[in-house]
Amino acid sequence: MSVFQSNQTLVNFAAERKRLDGTRWWILMNTQPLVFEGKNAGIVWHTDITERKSAEKLLRQSEEKLRDFAESASDWFWEMGPNLKFTFGSDRFLEITGWLREDVYGRGRDFLLHPELENLESEKWQNHFADLERHEPFANFEYVARTKADVPVHISLSRQRGNGPQAIAPFSCTQSVTQATASTSLSGCSL
Repeated sequence: MSVFQSNQTLVNFAAERKRLDGTRWWILMNTQPLVFEGKNAGIVWHTDITERKSAEKLLRQSEEKLRDFAESASDWFWEMGPNLKFTFGSDRFLEITGWLREDVYGRGRDFLLHPELENLESEKWQNHFADLERHEPFANFEYVARTKADVPVHISLSRQRGNGPQAIAPFSCTQSVTQATASTSLSGCSL
């Protein structure tokens, strides 16, 4: 084996292999070169990780299915991590707001609020941020955000979660807020 000839060590090298009967399996391969009776030699051991690879594939497919469903079920949606910072925004979210991913990711939602139309010190916002900190669901939370061009966007937002702040669970979207103004009106989802 060329790894041994060059005196290299492989650690946790994943590879798909084919058995003699034609079935395929995944291995995690490790090697350790050594000298045995004055000659270069080596030890190779494989760990079967076929089940893990299958589970990873199913997880990827499930995540894609959830994203596809969410994209078609909502005007827009975004995802926030346990620290309440943006980790994802749908293309529609970015298109409507005019923000770029690098403007949004890693920041809290408060920077999106329209400064002339929303007061972060109000009881409404203090209660809402408390719900977010506790990772509790909420429904029909209405507020005015702003686009990157500072145009007001009226939003009604709902959030449903599973167990724990990082659980993936069904979510719901509210209907658009009825507007008396010409500004944009949207519904949104927060995963």
